[in-house]
Amino acid sequence: MTGLGNVLAVANKYPDAYGFMAGDFLEDAKLGEPIPVYIIDESARANYRSGQPINPLLKQSNRWVFPVTLGDRICCMVQVKKVGKEFVPGTGSKALAMAWSKILENWPMDQGYHPRLVVNPQIPGYYFTVPELPMPNMTDTVMMTYFNPCTSPADVILASWR
Repeated sequence: MTGLGNVLAVANKYPDAYGFMAGDFLEDAKLGEPIPVYIIDESARANYRSGQPINPLLKQSNRWVFPVTLGDRICCMVQVKKVGKEFVPGTGSKALAMAWSKILENWPMDQGYHPRLVVNPQIPGYYFTVPELPMPNMTDTVMMTYFNPCTSPADVILASWR
């Protein structure tokens, strides 16, 4: 994938900006499995009622993120978008990698959680939901930078998207 090559070329000059540390051998970095990015249609957002499950509202978008890993550490995420029949790699995001790592730490897949990344095309940034939690939730990934991160109620976020 050219996206990994592009990220590593820039990361060689600015390793910290891409989640690499001094002494890391960037040639050992690997591209992980794609993580689908979901959207929620405008009509579904408008008709959302408090307490309604989020998972049935999620629709696959034309975007994915690929973790760039070094050992067991996610250094950055490469964003990929399908445009026509082409898959176009975007930039690498250290912030999203840090958030995703904390999400997986708090809600690990091996304990039955399946966090989902969500975007609203009209709002920059990424959100996530953990469908297995008792309260329907939708949370800005920036929340994961806080000392004690927690999820946001889905109705609050979806109402702000209207």
